[in-house]
Amino acid sequence: MRPKIVVTRRLPQAVEARWRRDYEGVLNEGDAVYGADALLQLADGADALLCAPGDKIDAALIARLPDTIKVVGTFSVGYDHVDAKALRARGIALCNTPDVLSLATAEVTLLLILAAARR
Repeated sequence: MRPKIVVTRRLPQAVEARWRRDYEGVLNEGDAVYGADALLQLADGADALLCAPGDKIDAALIARLPDTIKVVGTFSVGYDHVDAKALRARGIALCNTPDVLSLATAEVTLLLILAAARR
């Protein structure tokens, strides 16, 4: 049986293709932000929740998550939209994409230095 993951927002095509291949669950095809009640209903029986920065995963929502949820992932570097302390209190892991912007940040910094040196 494949893990059940609720994906709250649309993702890049390659990511969605892998999700369809390896997991089951719910993918938000409409890309509209789910309300708390709708998200909780979809999360019933799910193993994980994959959210995006536009989703507010606060302590009130986390307290109502089903016990089947073992991990919350966010498709972002930052996770200030997720109450990490509330997740930890429930024993739910939190994952993000920490180094995805490091190279781009270094490249922009270098190009800005070169642009400044030309003036």
